[in-house]
Amino acid sequence: MWNGAGGLPILAHPAYVADLDKLIHDLKDAGLVGLEAYYGEYDESTKLNMVNIAQKYSLLTTGGSDYHHFQDGRETIIGSVDIPTESIEKLYARVGQHYTPD
Repeated sequence: MWNGAGGLPILAHPAYVADLDKLIHDLKDAGLVGLEAYYGEYDESTKLNMVNIAQKYSLLTTGGSDYHHFQDGRETIIGSVDIPTESIEKLYARVGQHYTPD
């Protein structure tokens, strides 16, 4: 479905999955290409763990704020999650676009 629409299947919030290895195995068979390794609620240890898991399964690492709206002032603001340039470049390369940093 995603691939037909030009999208890439990425697993959001993987650190909250109980049996992540099994889920990744199952989803890779269905076309999974990446993990959200950089997320506003993740501490540095969790980010590193998600990056290592992505590497283990040859998955892209992505990230985001998961911003929906302001609620009790606890929201991660859009653009406040640092995502390594290398991750962005690999994502663009995967979709066949060329990324040129400013």
